[in-house]
Amino acid sequence: MKGVSAAASRREYWRDQITAAWQAAVEAIFETGRRVIKAKSDKDLPPGQFLQMIENDLPFGRSTADKLMAVARDRRLANSELVPNLPPSWGTLYELHLLEDAQLRRLVAAGRIRPDLDRHEIKAFFLEDHRRERLRRIIETAWPQRRFPVIYADPPWRCRDGDRQGASRRASPNWRSDCRHRPPARHPVSEAKYPR
Repeated sequence: MKGVSAAASRREYWRDQITAAWQAAVEAIFETGRRVIKAKSDKDLPPGQFLQMIENDLPFGRSTADKLMAVARDRRLANSELVPNLPPSWGTLYELHLLEDAQLRRLVAAGRIRPDLDRHEIKAFFLEDHRRERLRRIIETAWPQRRFPVIYADPPWRCRDGDRQGASRRASPNWRSDCRHRPPARHPVSEAKYPR
């Protein structure tokens, strides 16, 4: 019994050590962003020196510096309850920063923000969320009025000679004149088109 409790306490010890290092990596990203912000606002740094420092002296470029500053300024990500679940990747944190408040809340509520989260998952969530929102808008606005942004019209073409010979007849310029149904141009498609 004593060996089991000793093993459990060693496991907890290493869990705590590794988790602290992991969270330190996330905190290091925030701290790097905060230091870039301080350097940019430093009145004693001569004009133009900040950009020269980024381009020549730092281990990352201007785009990364901008993203680090954006992450550091985002108070939602610095939430003490969220930090333990954040991934230690500045690129992934930046993708989280780009989400709207409601989107970020949905990710948190769904338990999808976790240390191994990568930016591809966030982009996929964003696209899924965008499609869902677009469909919701279409249903709320277009569906009751029966007006749609895209109309896929494939009327049933039934030619007198049937489908077997219809393929060869379609090559001729007058094949539509043999059809029994109204041609697509005569369907009231413009009445169902969604105004842009």
